[in-house]
Amino acid sequence: MLEMFVMADTSTLLSSLISYLNEHSIGNSLLPVSRAQPLLSSEEKADICNLLMQRTTEYDIELEMARANGFFSIEQYKRAEQIYEQILSANPGNITALYNLSVTLMRLSTPEKALITLNRVIQNEPTLPEAYYQRGNTYDETGNSLKAIDDYTHAISIKPEFLQAIYNRGIVNAKLDLHEAAIKDFDAVIKLKPDISNAYLNRGVSFDETGNHQSAIDDYTIAIYYNQNNLDAFFNRAKTLFFLGEPQDAINDYTNVIVRLSTDIEALNNRGLAFDSLGDYEHAIKDYKAALKINPEYAETLNNLGAVCEALDDIGSAQDYYSSAIQNDPNSPSAHYNLARIHAKSGSLYLSLKYLDRSIELDSLLKEEASRDEYLGEVVQWNMMRRNR
Repeated sequence: MLEMFVMADTSTLLSSLISYLNEHSIGNSLLPVSRAQPLLSSEEKADICNLLMQRTTEYDIELEMARANGFFSIEQYKRAEQIYEQILSANPGNITALYNLSVTLMRLSTPEKALITLNRVIQNEPTLPEAYYQRGNTYDETGNSLKAIDDYTHAISIKPEFLQAIYNRGIVNAKLDLHEAAIKDFDAVIKLKPDISNAYLNRGVSFDETGNHQSAIDDYTIAIYYNQNNLDAFFNRAKTLFFLGEPQDAINDYTNVIVRLSTDIEALNNRGLAFDSLGDYEHAIKDYKAALKINPEYAETLNNLGAVCEALDDIGSAQDYYSSAIQNDPNSPSAHYNLARIHAKSGSLYLSLKYLDRSIELDSLLKEEASRDEYLGEVVQWNMMRRNR
């Protein structure tokens, strides 16, 4: 598509390209720090393609930089990489080309090459905050979270209001279960820009993880206020509401997710669980079966459907669903526990003990729960007597 070139005047072409790049927040110098690609319509992409197909008789580095950034903007990353490399061949110390090359290499899913390039940028320009930010992103992509935090922190020390660096450090802190630190980072983000929906979403997650559930609900609510389609905020608020014993409010939030994304299997499963807790087995079964229609092997839903059947005294179906759950997830403690309970009810003590032992092996907290259960308690006592003979 971009192979047929038209000759053009250098200054005219450069002016047109820079105007276009600036208009779409790309610019003709360092590429934007946002990981999100600027959204260009097909007409806008056609416009920049027309500009990129024009060539001049003379070589101009500023024009080549604009062309490389233009190719980057339409996701022609290999073309962009080639032009940045050509610029660096002529001028190895061009920090802008070196930096933009590193960002392009990340888009090409070559983080190791990007890291090498960013090290060169920082060696030559140690006070460039964007370089530390991008290297932090690269470390994060390659699983080196502590180095990512160090680089985000360094970027912030140079540029204290570096919003993206503060935000990303919060994400990585949360990933490392450093939730108090994450909350402070999202506090700072919200202070700088109070209308970022996902800042409230992520701070809400960290509040949940630290046991501050009401603050989590408040943050999810603000996240939804700023973005009515923030499905993660609806979903997380629903989970927390259910945990706090508000199943009807949870159902309302899960419904908001399902209305917008009917294939969200977790939302269907969890709404079914909320209906189940209210004794509304009809709607619970409907949601569970809708989830299984999307994925017939979804073990959590198979287990939950088994529990509904057990509550309705359909023991045969309950046993089948629990067995299917175990078949699809051999490490499901709840499915093993529930199947153990079914066998205990029917008097199959050896089978019950087999599944109970496995459930406790997977989750040691189930041992105490089993000892208090009407049916499994008898299995526990029987097993103790058997061992003491």
